[in-house]
Amino acid sequence: MYQVGGTCFNTKAQALSAKASAESGKVLEHAGQAHLVHVTGVSEVSVTYSLQPLAGGIATVLEVPQEPQPCQLLTMADVAPILAAITLGLLSIYGIMILWSAGSQGVTND
Repeated sequence: MYQVGGTCFNTKAQALSAKASAESGKVLEHAGQAHLVHVTGVSEVSVTYSLQPLAGGIATVLEVPQEPQPCQLLTMADVAPILAAITLGLLSIYGIMILWSAGSQGVTND
């Protein structure tokens, strides 16, 4: 699985398509001119962009190799050991508080 932002996708192409759709419609500078970005193709290994000059003229087509990030969002398998450690810590603190309370009640100052 591959991640874009906070979402995981099953294939590289889906992830690259999501990433590319965020770029489509942006204006950027290329070769000293402002260009409007259009996504013309997405594959498993690259995204093809068409850069249309805002001043008019012929569009520049760029194929940009990209590798999507592996999905690293937490799953229940990741969360279970964390929750177990937190629960054990809280139970330990609770146990210490009970022992402390019982010990302080048994002490008297005459």
